[in-house]
Amino acid sequence: MKRFLLIVLALAAGAAIASAQPRALGIRAGWGTDVDYEHTIVNDNFMEFTLGMGFGMGETLTPYLSAAALYNFMIARPDWTPRGTWGFYAGPGAGVFFTRDWAAGGIVGDIGLEFTFWFPLQLSLDVRPALMFGNGGIRTDLIPNFALGVRYAF
Repeated sequence: MKRFLLIVLALAAGAAIASAQPRALGIRAGWGTDVDYEHTIVNDNFMEFTLGMGFGMGETLTPYLSAAALYNFMIARPDWTPRGTWGFYAGPGAGVFFTRDWAAGGIVGDIGLEFTFWFPLQLSLDVRPALMFGNGGIRTDLIPNFALGVRYAF
């Protein structure tokens, strides 16, 4: 019974801590479109998870599905405006791509600038380079991926 109560208390504490952290949900649109979720971890650093689809930039516009998870470090928060907050961020992560002909996984990165308004809207502009390894060798034809993010911050 003690073990059960400890597990319940640990889960409740984890849920309380997770719900107290700033989050954002929206889309990241560039060559493809991603559903994007950000969750602040500590010191303004945040995890970012994306699930997307788009078209490759090779000779043929091959449709693809992608997923990525990144840990972004908040590098600076300049005080450029009296309302809202700016932030420069960058971080490493991992990702996967799937098309009907091949699959690849590898290392992705993120470098960007974001602005969170005084109301629950966040805009960002970033570049996401990647190095993918798969059954077709090293894939670089989908990258770098420049994108504009529009998110609901809560």
